[in-house]
Amino acid sequence: MASADMHDREPYLAGRVRLIYSDAPATVAINLLNAAVLSFVMRGELPSPILLGWFTFIASVMMLRIALYAWHRRAGGYDEIEARAWLLRLAVLTTLTGIGWGVGCLVVMSEAPPLHKVFTAFVLGGMAAGGLPSLARVFVTYLLFVIPVLGPAVLYFAWQGGEIGWSMAVMGTVLLAFLLMTGKRQERVVLEAVRLAGENRGLVANLIEETEKALEAKGRAEDLNEDLRNEIADRERVEERLRDREKALANAQRIARLGSWEWDIVNDRIVSSEENNRLFGRDMNATAYDYDTILNIVHAEDRERVDAVIRDAIAQCKPYSCDYRIILPDGSEKVIFEQADIACDSAGRANCITGTNLDITERYEVEQELLAAKFQAEEANAAKSQFLANMSHELRTPLNAVIGYSEILKEDVEERGQSDLAPDLERINIAGRHLLQLINEVLDLSRVEAGRTEFHLEEIDLTVLISEVAATVRPLVEVNGNRLILDIPTKPGRMRADATKLKQILFNLLANAAKFTDEGEIHFGMSRFHDDARTGGKEWIRFYVADSGIGIARDSLESVFVAFERTETGRDSKYGGTGLGLAICRHYSEMMGGAISVDSKPGEGSRFTVRLPVQAVDCRPARVAGAGE
Repeated sequence: MASADMHDREPYLAGRVRLIYSDAPATVAINLLNAAVLSFVMRGELPSPILLGWFTFIASVMMLRIALYAWHRRAGGYDEIEARAWLLRLAVLTTLTGIGWGVGCLVVMSEAPPLHKVFTAFVLGGMAAGGLPSLARVFVTYLLFVIPVLGPAVLYFAWQGGEIGWSMAVMGTVLLAFLLMTGKRQERVVLEAVRLAGENRGLVANLIEETEKALEAKGRAEDLNEDLRNEIADRERVEERLRDREKALANAQRIARLGSWEWDIVNDRIVSSEENNRLFGRDMNATAYDYDTILNIVHAEDRERVDAVIRDAIAQCKPYSCDYRIILPDGSEKVIFEQADIACDSAGRANCITGTNLDITERYEVEQELLAAKFQAEEANAAKSQFLANMSHELRTPLNAVIGYSEILKEDVEERGQSDLAPDLERINIAGRHLLQLINEVLDLSRVEAGRTEFHLEEIDLTVLISEVAATVRPLVEVNGNRLILDIPTKPGRMRADATKLKQILFNLLANAAKFTDEGEIHFGMSRFHDDARTGGKEWIRFYVADSGIGIARDSLESVFVAFERTETGRDSKYGGTGLGLAICRHYSEMMGGAISVDSKPGEGSRFTVRLPVQAVDCRPARVAGAGE
């Protein structure tokens, strides 16, 4: 009895636990990567023993999780009772992981500077959200992870007090509540999906079994019909067996919620099975039901579509299928999936239709819930973009102050003859400007995703624009001993586009080429061409930037335009960057009705090509509702 109660509280537990264990390698990799990144960022702000001890704890727990994952794989299949033991082992390690992150990051934030605290808070938020898809399949597992992760940080910020502290505490609490609600909702969705999958498998198996029985019965009936011509005495036995089979078929239809019917088109008479009568809430054999009467049962919004499908099938004498809503006598609705085959006479005219109706109301409701969940996810993504935009604005203000004060202090120490302090101030200034550039890139990308990018189309003199871009980038190109070679027509002409965004596209491509090329050549060129097949006009402009640098592997060509994605070489600390520049180039190119592409080979260099219409148009997608509020 106790095991039955547990099964009721945790339905389909074994299947959901196996799903969580299957994500273990990825979960371990993400935890170790994030722990390594946080330790690297905090290396100059905290004592090494603290960082090493924390990282060792996280790594130890991850090794235990890998060992548990290997043990789980060797164990093979298990039932619902054994699944509770596997869930308990997983819950212990998950809780230790959450405690490690929550308490460890609390120690980090108590000792770190403000910017590092914010970074740590972002890491905690990412870890809490990242565990949702996997652990929420069994909600209690996610609960034991996310509360230790976010709880200490919320308490810490509340203890700090002040405007920032209370704001961060409230934001953390809201995030925790949102994640818990989302996790609970996801657990329900997973349970419903598992339940429906099991029911569908059972229905299909029953339907196949009953169909086979019906076919066997039909074969035996045909044999008996032949015998009936000679042996009238066997008629009662055969009829009894046929009634039994019909009862079995009716029972199979009831189990599968599958009704059958036949429409005599010539006489406009519909004969319906018992299960079909139940589905429609009417005894269609007791009353003369014709086609128009049945059509009036269909929901008014679906009626015209269903009528068109059936009439087209009759005209072409071919099978059809469609789904539609019906109105029951009590005013409620059901969703029906109908399939039918059409019999035709020798002249090719339809004279009879035989079909089935399946009640798919529950499946339809689940699909609607999934669509609603998809819409909520899209809204959450828009909110993320808006949050990044707002945070980037908030970070730029103090960062500009840091840059400004570092310049003032540098001038002061030089005037006072304390030149030995100037290099440190110069490093602060350089680091601040680099960070400001990264924040600006994040701000640009978040504006694009939130639909808040400003867009100004204007007439551009390409001679002036190309000269400005070349003059700006030439010093950067020459830093690594490269030569900038221009392949520009004598009279490049004019075009209509957003000058600021076009400059940013070209500068990003040239700056990338300069960064990944040493003692080589960087070619910057443009040309005009015609293409009637493209939208946006017949006349186009092609800009290209080619270098003789390190190149890009073939399997990384698609990912270079994805935000925050970098190739293996691009992750080298020698080159730096966030992986946003090319993503911004792609967004801006598409906003003006164009496109960007890359062709590259490792060790031979890369060639980036931007194609834009001479008369650019605003091709931005419709702004996300609420994104600019």
